[in-house]
Amino acid sequence: MPKAQSADAGDPTPAIGGSESIWLRPMDEFDVASVASIESKVAPDGWTSALFAGEFGLAADARHWLVAIDGAEIVGFGGLMIAVDEAHVLNVATDPGHQRRGVARHLLTALMHDAADRGVGAMTLEVRASNEPALSLYRELGFVIAGTRPNYYADGEDAVIMWLHDLFAWQRGCIETMKETM
Repeated sequence: MPKAQSADAGDPTPAIGGSESIWLRPMDEFDVASVASIESKVAPDGWTSALFAGEFGLAADARHWLVAIDGAEIVGFGGLMIAVDEAHVLNVATDPGHQRRGVARHLLTALMHDAADRGVGAMTLEVRASNEPALSLYRELGFVIAGTRPNYYADGEDAVIMWLHDLFAWQRGCIETMKETM
């Protein structure tokens, strides 16, 4: 498994959702090899190390990347691009050995809260039409299907386009749910 190798990652924070073993922190350039390794396992035609590294040369207010840590291992990552009042989820992936444990949910909800905190009102993403677990997760989080991108992936598979049009209402709902459970 890839190891977290950040020289100055700061203190990690617990993942949203209460997982005691998974922590989230901002991704840095020391994480690129680990992140690219996970990407190659889950999407062989996906992002390369060079593409991930290139994200650090872009405006910090337009990009936000997180890594999920279990012990000293990076077990997932996610990132988004912000353009004015919309966010586009660029990538979310979990190492196959840690899938179905809530890692992607933790990453995505943290990105969603971050976007809303930055004044972003809507969020979009694309997902493989055959990726039922991801489609289910995105629906649970409030995303709705808006269309498809035919032959979007290198193997010819279509992408499903999904939107969450009111990120602020979603965040208010999360806050209300937290209050009810306290």
